Amino acid sequence: MDEVVVAIRKKFGTTVIQGVHFYRDQAVVRIPEAQSPVGAAWYTYSLGGAFHGREVYGGLSPGSDPGARVDVAKLDTARIAALIASAPDRLGLTTARVSPNERFRVTVSGDGGGEIWMGINSNGMDSHLVAGLDGTILGVHRCGWGC
Repeated sequence: MDEVVVAIRKKFGTTVIQGVHFYRDQAVVRIPEAQSPVGAAWYTYSLGGAFHGREVYGGLSPGSDPGARVDVAKLDTARIAALIASAPDRLGLTTARVSPNERFRVTVSGDGGGEIWMGINSNGMDSHLVAGLDGTILGVHRCGWGC
């Protein structure tokens, strides 16, 4: 996460964004852009690499309010990393319950003044943990459907 925050600041000159999805080996960042026909663009960041793949349409929304912003420099990455490590156990995510097609995702958005959603959200499973930017748990939702 720290690497991605530094890369966001370096490339875009700010850490205030619409949101970001973190995966094991990449991050997908939604940046407000006045010149975009939809007001923002998605950029994929490969860990240890650089931003690439600007896309205007498509992608998973980082939050429910497209006008919301979050300052990713405010993330307590040490506490959040510990939370990510504990999330599979807290959510009951075992290899028996999770298919290879379902990817664990950590999303940071401006919803609720800034929040983090981590877990799996697919057609067969919705297990996720919601936390504040400081790593404080706001809710744990285990397997909302299909389990």
